[in-house]
Order: sequence, then structure tokens, then C-alpha cells
Amino acid sequence: MPSNQKSIRRGTSRKGLVVALIVTFVLLSGTAYYFFSFRGELFSTVLRQPTQVAQVMVNKATDSALGGIVVATLFLPIDEEIRPNEIKIATNAVQTAMIDTLVSEFCRLLPEHLKDIKLNSSYKDRDGVVYLDFNSELKAKASLSAAQEFALLGSLYQSVTKNIQGITDIRVLVDGKEVDTLSGHFFILRGLKEAGIAQ
Repeated sequence: MPSNQKSIRRGTSRKGLVVALIVTFVLLSGTAYYFFSFRGELFSTVLRQPTQVAQVMVNKATDSALGGIVVATLFLPIDEEIRPNEIKIATNAVQTAMIDTLVSEFCRLLPEHLKDIKLNSSYKDRDGVVYLDFNSELKAKASLSAAQEFALLGSLYQSVTKNIQGITDIRVLVDGKEVDTLSGHFFILRGLKEAGIAQ
């Protein structure tokens, strides 16, 4: 075979390799774009607009200043009962910020004898468990009857889980440390759901 034909074949195979690499790159780029654009909710922390209003008890509303709000229902412990109270939260907030806003409003609206309880921070893990870190007043103010402790923890659980999708459980911390109980009636170290607080 003449050397001229070998160089033509070699040039053709190099061109084919370059074309194959370009096609592979384009396909991978397109796949990545599709996955992160349309399937990105797997990794997204942005709260999506609710699709099942009755299930999550959130009503859609609009507000030109915020670009959109949701009406969230807080469940508050009043005496030994759990009562609903509606608040508005911006829909463009990331989920952790929305949890912070929701629980901070919950604390602000607590009955007078629980007013000093404040949320320090919150965290949501990959399994949907929310960790709520409160100030030491949660323990100090928690000399509650069993019914009052249940109402406080149950209203906290409902306020978060009924307004934010994807929450599987809530764990309560005080000043960054896990607590096993508030008033001695419910063992909450493993979460409120396992403690029987979830309704």
C-alpha cells in the first residue's frame, strides 16, 4: 500500500475520532443540562409551589412586592389545645429560611408564659429530618403538664410538617444540644414522630 494512502486513512481516522469526541461532548452536555434543568428538584432546596393544597394546607396568593407568597398555617398551643393561625411567607425563600421564618413566627405567637422561647437556628438533613435549635428558655419555661407538653410539641410538629413538603421528622435541640425531654412526659431524643407527637 502506498504511503500516501496510509496518511489519507490515518487522517480520516483522526477526523472520525475528533467528530466522535465532539458528538460525545455535545450529548453529555445536553444530558447534563436536561438533568439539572428539569430533574434538578432532587438537589434543590428551593421550596416549590404546593401542588396538593388540601394535603399541605397552603393556599397560593400573590403579592406584587414579594413576587408571590404562601399562606402557611401555624398550629399554636393555647391552653391544652392546638389552634390554627395563618401567616404569610415569601415563596422565593429557600426551604431552610422558610423553616426559620415559620418557627420564629411560631415562637413569637406562643402564649405569654412561653414568650421568651426563640429559635437559634434550623437544619434539614438529606432524609428530611429538621433539627430545630432553640434557646435555653425552651427548657426553662417547660414546666408543663403532659397535655400542655403534647400541645406545644404537637403544634410545633404540625406547623412545620403541614406547611413544608418533604419533612419526615423534627428533632428538638436546646443551645445546640439534643434534649431527651422537655417536661418529662415525652421522650423526644429520637424525634417528635417517634415520640408519638405526630398526628
